[in-house]
Amino acid sequence: MVVGVAGSGARPLREERYRELFRYAPEGVISLDAGGRVLGTSGSLRGLLPEEPCGERLLRLVPPGEQEMVSRAVQGALRGELREMEIPCSGGRRLHLTLVPARTGEGVVGVSVVVRDVTGRRALEEQLLREALMDPLTGLLNRTLFLDRLEHAACRSRHAAIALLYMDLDGFKEINDTFGHEAGDEVLREVARRLRSGLRPGDTAARIGGDEFGILLEDSRASEALRVARRLLEDLREPIAAGERRVCVAASVGIAAGRGEDRGALHLMRRADLAMYRAKQRGKNRCEVFDPAATPQALERAGVREALQQAMDRGEFTVHYQPVVALARGGRPVAVEALARWRHRHLGLMLPDQFILSAEQTGMIVPLGQLVLEEACRTAARWRQSGRRLRLGVNLSPRELWQQDLPERAAAALRRAGLGPQDLQLELAESALLQEPEAAAGLLHRLGRLGIGAAIDDFGGARSPLGLLGRFAADGLKLDRSFVRGLEKSREEAAIARAVIELAHRLGMQVTAKGVETEAQATLLRGMGCDLAQGHLFSPPLPERELGLHAGATPSV
Repeated sequence: MVVGVAGSGARPLREERYRELFRYAPEGVISLDAGGRVLGTSGSLRGLLPEEPCGERLLRLVPPGEQEMVSRAVQGALRGELREMEIPCSGGRRLHLTLVPARTGEGVVGVSVVVRDVTGRRALEEQLLREALMDPLTGLLNRTLFLDRLEHAACRSRHAAIALLYMDLDGFKEINDTFGHEAGDEVLREVARRLRSGLRPGDTAARIGGDEFGILLEDSRASEALRVARRLLEDLREPIAAGERRVCVAASVGIAAGRGEDRGALHLMRRADLAMYRAKQRGKNRCEVFDPAATPQALERAGVREALQQAMDRGEFTVHYQPVVALARGGRPVAVEALARWRHRHLGLMLPDQFILSAEQTGMIVPLGQLVLEEACRTAARWRQSGRRLRLGVNLSPRELWQQDLPERAAAALRRAGLGPQDLQLELAESALLQEPEAAAGLLHRLGRLGIGAAIDDFGGARSPLGLLGRFAADGLKLDRSFVRGLEKSREEAAIARAVIELAHRLGMQVTAKGVETEAQATLLRGMGCDLAQGHLFSPPLPERELGLHAGATPSV
């Protein structure tokens, strides 16, 4: 602060105003002379300094461990430098000091020390940091900090052994469902406590998911990691008190170990995760070490049913939508096809061809199909509220053909979303019709009685005879993309496509071409009388928020 003096008569008034401002300044100020002695303080420093600090050297007011640093800062300020620092104070407080040279016409004659009590701010920052990096329920590291520690450990141990344990509690969902989430939280806290007590001082434990834990063992080979994992499972055998109940807990542990140069954190997590699924598949409550010969497709072999079920429980499956446009109406969207996607924790976004076959083989295709149907109906209802009415297309697998209650479940999903049967079209692949013709015919008949639409999907892919179309009571036909690809290259393919479209129209079916990627293909199909089309020319499959239909926008064509 610079205080100007107009004349000797004004000086007392100016000095009095300066003293009042100094006394009531919102931040504490200590005025020092050139020898580092206190000349005066502001009133906001009460409780931080002795009652009469004037005349005392500043260093006597500072904790002994900070005196040397403060002394250097004062000397720097007396040389004309601005200095800042933070020091601890009595009662657990922390003070931020800004040392400002006090100048006159003769140069620097002292120092003004601006004092801010930052105790509350630092406590809040530490709390926010804990919340960002620590799991609030268990006090363990969270996934973010654990992956960072794992990555650093891998970098440090380029030529040393490192091991990761991936632990998943067996049947934890049943504990929550049976005893309630409060009991489940008690179980998680106790599991975390037992993990901490069972590890070596240099080991790191984290909660990386709902009932999943990670343990990092540095300087450990697979054999040592296996001993640690078995010991941890043994520690879990003792029932856990959850309220008035005692709950038995078991876990499956996957182990990935090796040297630092051939792994990153996510790669190591992925291997341990696969080993954990294998432990689930082989009976649970056991440890499995990752087999280095395993491939990325091991996910389909190692406990895939458990993996799919847990992915559903965690909400990893989502639905993307591909617009279906009317070729004769300038490409206006009239429908969407709902397509499942799996946002795997380690493998990223997985397309249907990476998991649908496994879901069919394990029977998980039925609950997965229901999940897609329910979510698609809810999405269509939101579009309806925003003024867009788009028919839903949902695929059925061959296994679902045998679900006797499928039509009723579909109708119930529509009712819950406030939609009618005319808003849904279930799509059966041509191959499914060939494999299970009687089941398919019966299903189509029951869907028709409820007013729910049905389409034969991917027609032409199996090169079925055209007479097949007359055997099934479908109201839609979707041409396989192989037909579309051949339109521009083969007159025979174009002739077959035209014949299929004409026959389908005679049978009362609306025809959709799949996999349309070029304007030339769209033009040829339009000339053949094809009704609808879908493909990357119009839009790839997208999540709801990116599709532009929710707000009433039209996807680019």
